[in-house]
Amino acid sequence: MIGMTSFEKRLSGSCHRLGTRRRHKRSGKVSYKHIPHSEKPPHLVAKRNARERRRVETVNNAFVRLRRHVPIEAKNKRLSKVKTLRYAIDYIKQLTIMIKEHDKQYGSPCLHFGRSVSIETIDMQQELRRPVYFSREYSGDATSGGPWYQSG
Repeated sequence: MIGMTSFEKRLSGSCHRLGTRRRHKRSGKVSYKHIPHSEKPPHLVAKRNARERRRVETVNNAFVRLRRHVPIEAKNKRLSKVKTLRYAIDYIKQLTIMIKEHDKQYGSPCLHFGRSVSIETIDMQQELRRPVYFSREYSGDATSGGPWYQSG
C-alpha cells in the first residue's frame, strides 16, 4: 500500500473486507456501487454533482422557454414549474378547441404547413371541464404567445 493516500488506504481496507470494491474484468475500472456517497472518491462526487447541475440547468432552461410561449395575465410575476405546466396544458386545450371550431365553421380541417391538425382524445375531452386561467383579452394570433381568448 505504498503511494496510496489515506483515503485510498481506508477505502481499500474496508472494501476488501466487505467485498464491495471489485475490478471489472474488461475495463479494469473499480466499481463503487455499494459504497455510500460520503465515502466515494472526490473526483467521482465532483462528476456526479456536475451531471446533476447540468440536468437541473437543462430542465430550468426548458421551463424558461415554455414560459415564453404560455400566455399569462401577470407577465412580471414568475410562474412556478407546476403552474407553468398547468397553463401550458390549458393553452394547448384552448388551441385545440379553436381548431375544432374553425373546422366546424368552415367545413374543412385547419391546415398548418400542409398537414391537417386533428387532436381527439377522451382524456382531453374530460380535462376540458377544468377552469381556464388565462386573460380574456385578445392581442394577436394564437401563435404569438400573447393572450389567446377573444372577449365576446
